[in-house]
Amino acid sequence: MAGDGDLTDLSPGGCRILSPVSVLPGAEVELCIFPGDDANPILIDAATVRWCLPNAFGLSFTKIRGPVQRQLTDVWRKLATPV
Repeated sequence: MAGDGDLTDLSPGGCRILSPVSVLPGAEVELCIFPGDDANPILIDAATVRWCLPNAFGLSFTKIRGPVQRQLTDVWRKLATPV
């Protein structure tokens, strides 16, 4: 299965994906996040689907390499910092 969607509600441990792709709770997926600032893609080795709604689902990041975790945390901090 493959698809794309819009990432929302990013945190260091997971996110919400808005997408018409149908997934089931408990499914494990790989995730590639493309930050909007021309940074390198963030590759999450494994994320588990925790909940599903029509056109949205929640992911918990379950396998992330150290450098990727730091990259993800940096992006999250930038998004969480008020302008």
